[in-house]
Amino acid sequence: MTDLTQSTECSRLSIAHTNSQHCKLKTGHSSMLNPDTLYIVFLYLVPTPYTVPPLDLFASSLVCKTWHTEARPFLDEFVDPTTFNHLFYHKHHNQWYNYTYHEIIRIAGLLAESRRNGLDHLNLIKRMTIPIDHDDANDSDFNRTVFSFCYILEQQPPNLTLLRFNLNTTIPRPNRLHRLPRLIFNLQSACGNISHLHLHGGSGDPARRAPFHSLIVALSKRLESLVLSRFTLDSNTHAALSSCTALIDVRLRTLRNDHLGDVVPAWSNLRSFHYRHHDRRETIDPVLIALARSCRRLAEVSISVKNVNIMPAFTYDGLFTLVRWSHALSTLRLVNVGSFSNNFLYYCLLRHGRRLEYIDLEGCPCFLGGAPVIVCDGMWPRIKSLSLRVCPNIYESFIRDVVAACDTLEEIVLPDHLDRGAARYLEPCRFRREAPNVWKRWAKPRNEDGVEEAKMEKANVIEVQPEKRVRKGKLRATLSRLGRRFKMILNIRRTPHFS
Repeated sequence: MTDLTQSTECSRLSIAHTNSQHCKLKTGHSSMLNPDTLYIVFLYLVPTPYTVPPLDLFASSLVCKTWHTEARPFLDEFVDPTTFNHLFYHKHHNQWYNYTYHEIIRIAGLLAESRRNGLDHLNLIKRMTIPIDHDDANDSDFNRTVFSFCYILEQQPPNLTLLRFNLNTTIPRPNRLHRLPRLIFNLQSACGNISHLHLHGGSGDPARRAPFHSLIVALSKRLESLVLSRFTLDSNTHAALSSCTALIDVRLRTLRNDHLGDVVPAWSNLRSFHYRHHDRRETIDPVLIALARSCRRLAEVSISVKNVNIMPAFTYDGLFTLVRWSHALSTLRLVNVGSFSNNFLYYCLLRHGRRLEYIDLEGCPCFLGGAPVIVCDGMWPRIKSLSLRVCPNIYESFIRDVVAACDTLEEIVLPDHLDRGAARYLEPCRFRREAPNVWKRWAKPRNEDGVEEAKMEKANVIEVQPEKRVRKGKLRATLSRLGRRFKMILNIRRTPHFS
């Protein structure tokens, strides 16, 4: 941070601190105001509305220990803790607050003074958002803002792990495009603890002009989570993404020229993959095939389409390959996929999705169920949750068959046209309505020893009918002998005879 910023904030605090020391010599108290008056002063410094950062209150609490003791209850009561948990990305009562460059510079100075006083405000920072473009800032002010960001990162907040770049939704002015490379270059050496990187571009895609690939390379060895939104990827970005071998979670939204099929094999530790695309002709089938082949630990996949009338960027074969060959896949979410029909539901999900535990098919109108879709026992042996929200054409018979065949099912989300009359066939199967369209299965009653009554009844039946168990044992023994004889005959026929 610049010397001018530090001296400005420190001068304010030093004047107040000098006054408090002068009052201490005259009155014997460390505060120049009595506690009641000081309480009223701090109450006046509480911002209204509370969405405004309490910078004056924060600065007053750093004057001396007595002032901090009096002001800390106000900071804890009236100030949203997310003000420091997620720095420069403040939301209070569903209202967003956009920080000005003056406030960003001042917060950096206050955090520095807080550390010198031995306070824990730096420890509260877990996430930090860096707004790129300020319409009210000239180049000189922006340079001071850049130094403020770097200064906060150089303090090494111990709990700061997420860095978020939020580009303006409009195209920056041409004379301000040179800010991005300078900002990114200055931040690279200060991002020692960052393991989560979020890059949110604007509608004009100014991110394509910024060398974010150099920042990705600088964080590549410890980067575990990456979010790219509204970005145009080039060859430099592809090379940078290929160096991120520690990635666990990747979320891609509305990318242009992605061609990630050659990048995915480097993400061998990937466990979660989210993809959202807009209206375009490019396909992500190579990405899905690469995920199935290279990401052996992949457990969660979410693919969403902007509108159900838009053709998805993947085909049946690509998603079929992913479901069939991703042996660790337990969660699959498809949103607004309007081109897949019952064939995908039966031949892909039911027959090859035996490892799936959480299935979310939101806004898929072509899934019907009915005669072509046969739900047999054991098809989804691990399923715990099934969501069919906004699936207006799904049949009631499909829901009945799933509930009857899947004993492990704990939660089911129904579309509106089936939710009203679902009680007559879900309640006998121990499902209760927890929320609109959401039904959860309640646990089986247990006896005094903690054993489920259903298991006790099954044990009693076996004790009452021992002869049935004997007949089953004899039948198994007979089938085993026949199987051994059949194998012996096959081996004799396959053995070559030499003259």
